[in-house]
Amino acid sequence: MKLRVLSTEIVRRLKRLPRATLAIIALNIIGYVHEGFALNNTFEHTSFQHIYVNMCLLWILGVLVEETIGWKGFAVCYFLSGTGGKVLWHIMDGVPSAGASGAVLGIGAMYLCTHRFFRSWNRTDILGLFMYIFSIAIKWYIVWWFLMDIYKVTYHVDKLAAYWGHIGGFLTGAIIGKVTIEYMERSPPKNELTYCSQ
Repeated sequence: MKLRVLSTEIVRRLKRLPRATLAIIALNIIGYVHEGFALNNTFEHTSFQHIYVNMCLLWILGVLVEETIGWKGFAVCYFLSGTGGKVLWHIMDGVPSAGASGAVLGIGAMYLCTHRFFRSWNRTDILGLFMYIFSIAIKWYIVWWFLMDIYKVTYHVDKLAAYWGHIGGFLTGAIIGKVTIEYMERSPPKNELTYCSQ
């Protein structure tokens, strides 16, 4: 009986894993290790630091966002944001770029749009309080990142980085987020989680 309960709990936890996030992180790592494997330059990175920072942010945001909009919505937002970033970068600069920053920032924009549908953490315990503070901190970090990109393209700071790609990814993610939140408001999630209303 205990074994059956344990196996049920394991299956339940596996179903809650951010599958799309893990798959996309794996594709990025493979694309970095084997340069010829990359499906497109959204999965290519120029250095270990480049992929490390992007994948850490993707994991943090993926855990938060994929639970809310589902793995299909997460994957669509990631790929469209990456594409939107590449398009704007090509229009503004025309030089080929590599990296997932535009797609990650698009997921960040989705987070900003849909954060009120996230799990309402119980702030009376240490973990709940930490997650509540963390969710606020990551929100302001995304805003700061986007504003810094605006500043850098305005004053031509560090021309080697594809800041227009970041901006394009963020704007694409924001548009998708706007459409998503309108849908979610009409059809609120029906599961065991409690969602914020602020």
